[in-house]
Amino acid sequence: MGKSYKRLIQAVAGSGKTTYIIEQLEENSENVAIITYTDVNQEVLKEKIREKFKGRIPENIHVFGLFQFIYSFCLTPYLNRRPKGINFDSLPTNASNQNKYMDSNRRFYKDRLSKALLDYADKIPYILRIDRYFSKIFVDEVQDLGGDDLSWLFSLNKCKAEILCVGDFYQGIFSTSTRGNTNKAAKANLDNYKKEFANNGFTVDEETLQESQRCTSETCWFIREKLGINIKSANSKHSNPPMFITDKNEILRIWNDNEIPKLFYWKHREYICENSMNWGESKGLTKKDVCVILTDTLSKTFKKDSWEKMAPKTKASFYVACTRASGQVYFIEQKSIANYKRT
Repeated sequence: MGKSYKRLIQAVAGSGKTTYIIEQLEENSENVAIITYTDVNQEVLKEKIREKFKGRIPENIHVFGLFQFIYSFCLTPYLNRRPKGINFDSLPTNASNQNKYMDSNRRFYKDRLSKALLDYADKIPYILRIDRYFSKIFVDEVQDLGGDDLSWLFSLNKCKAEILCVGDFYQGIFSTSTRGNTNKAAKANLDNYKKEFANNGFTVDEETLQESQRCTSETCWFIREKLGINIKSANSKHSNPPMFITDKNEILRIWNDNEIPKLFYWKHREYICENSMNWGESKGLTKKDVCVILTDTLSKTFKKDSWEKMAPKTKASFYVACTRASGQVYFIEQKSIANYKRT
C-alpha cells in the first residue's frame, strides 16, 4: 500500500475512492479483505473486481459487509454456543443494559457486535485471527463507521496486516452504530476525526484523492464557498454555476426531463415523478445533470446566504446530492412543485 501500514485517505466526492481500492488489488498468494457497510457498495465492489479480473473474483480477494465480517469472521468462531444471527434493530442505551449483547432469541444486536468483541478481547483473539488469514485490509466508505464500530476499527492498529481506510468524512450520512455517545466527539468535525485516527496510529492522507473526477469546477466552487468543503475538479469540463430556478417554464422543462433525477431531502415518493430519490439514497449515483429539491428551511438558507447554520446531517446529505452531477446542478424550491404532490 505504500505510505503507511495503517492509513486513512480522506477523499472528496467523485474522486474515485472505490476505483483506488480496486487498483491496489492483485491476484497472488496474499489474502485481502475488503470491508464496507452497505449492501449496494458490496455489489459495486464485486462488479468492479470482476471487471478487473475478466469476470471473476480471485480466490485471495474477499468482500465483506461490516457486520458480516465482525459477526461471522471475528466473533462466532470463538463462541461455544452459536448465536442465531443479527438483530438489526438498535437497542436503546440505558444503565441497565450496558452489558447486554443479544436479544431473547440469541441474536446479537447489531449495535453490540463490536462492543462484545472489545469487552471480551482477552477471550476473543480476533486480531490474531485476522492476521492469520489476511495480509491486507481495505475499509471502503469508512465515514459510515460510528460508535463502537469505529472503536473496533481503531483496535485494528494492533494487526500486523496493512490497513487502508478510504472515505469522505463529509459524506457521513449513514452510521453503523449510534450507541450512546461513543465516538460522538470524534465525528463532530473533520479535525477531531483526523486527530482520532492519528492518535490510533493511522497516517492521515489528504492528498491522494483530493480532486473530483465527476464534478465540474463550478460545482466544486459552489461547495467550497457555501459548504466550506475543500473539493476541486480534476477535469476540464465546465457548467454554469449551480442554478436556483424560479422561472415556471424552466421548472416545467426540468421536471418533465426524466433524464434529470429529482433529489429530495426525504419522502420523494409523495411526488408524481418518474426519476426521483432522496438525497441519502443518491449516494454512488453519477448523472449528467441533477435537480436538487430544496426544503423550506434550505430555501431560506439560500436567500439569506446563511450556510454556516446548516445542521451537519443536512449538510452531508446536501453535499451528496450536489455532487451527483457531472454537468449542471439545478435547485428548485419544494413549494414550486406542490402541484405534483400526490393526494
